[in-house]
Amino acid sequence: MKRFEISVDSIDALKWAHIANDPYYPRPNEPEVWEIFTKEYLRVSTAIITAKLAESNKPEASKWQHASDARLPQAFIRAVKDHFDSKSG
Repeated sequence: MKRFEISVDSIDALKWAHIANDPYYPRPNEPEVWEIFTKEYLRVSTAIITAKLAESNKPEASKWQHASDARLPQAFIRAVKDHFDSKSG
């Protein structure tokens, strides 16, 4: 398993992992499933980021504080959606 840094630079790698690794992952062209996936992904991501930021006295928290705010999960969702939108249009 490849490790990646938590940053905007990792969004492209995450997008391709989502697209290539499992054809059963939700896709934007399945609106009902995509909406549920997006909502839950963002909810859980926010909870994880909030918990990591709350642990700010732990060494691993520093990488979350500067790079992993609420924009990263949304950037991932947008990257996957943009990929499929570009293929359909």
